[in-house]
Amino acid sequence: MENPKLVVVYAPEGALEIINRATRTAYRSHDKEKPGTREAFVQNIIKSGHESVIEHVSVNFELSNISRACATQILRHRLASYTCESMRYVTMDPFEYVVPAGVENSVEAMKLFEKAVTSASTAYSKLIALGVKKEDARACLPIATKTRMFFTYNLREVRHFLHERLSPRAQREVRMVAVSMYDQLSDLYPWLLSDMEEAYEKAVKSLEDK
Repeated sequence: MENPKLVVVYAPEGALEIINRATRTAYRSHDKEKPGTREAFVQNIIKSGHESVIEHVSVNFELSNISRACATQILRHRLASYTCESMRYVTMDPFEYVVPAGVENSVEAMKLFEKAVTSASTAYSKLIALGVKKEDARACLPIATKTRMFFTYNLREVRHFLHERLSPRAQREVRMVAVSMYDQLSDLYPWLLSDMEEAYEKAVKSLEDK
């Protein structure tokens, strides 16, 4: 199974300052800040459950090399903005698809799977050749069809997404997206995800296990 490709397109450098200012507005404590305490202060606020203040910072992502099954799961996180590749306007040629890990581990399963997607792809191409609109021809394509998306999460939604999708119970493909998101944002904002390290390590180990 190929890895999803997640790119952080934009993450504001002043995120910590924004969240600190919003929080101190809530508590009217601007004059109580001590040098070098900002990161610990914000971490404590997050730990206390006062996460509304981190909604003031948003991050833009671009995600590719995923199946439409994976995209559908991501779209369930509604406190976000999404722009997805349109199968109404983009011709699926060449046809690309994602093979689930549970399929590629079996020779017999792979034969059945490839037969099914090849049949669907052939039908799609023939429908297009007959003059059927892409928006109608796409109906025969499988949920394994590759897609891409651009999306924006505020930091509270980032934490919610990771809480849900780092879980070993999450489907492998979306778990891979979550691990990549954690990898990148923990470098950019170490104060944001420090309490999720254990969940991250379990997710990484679960992906190593076949």
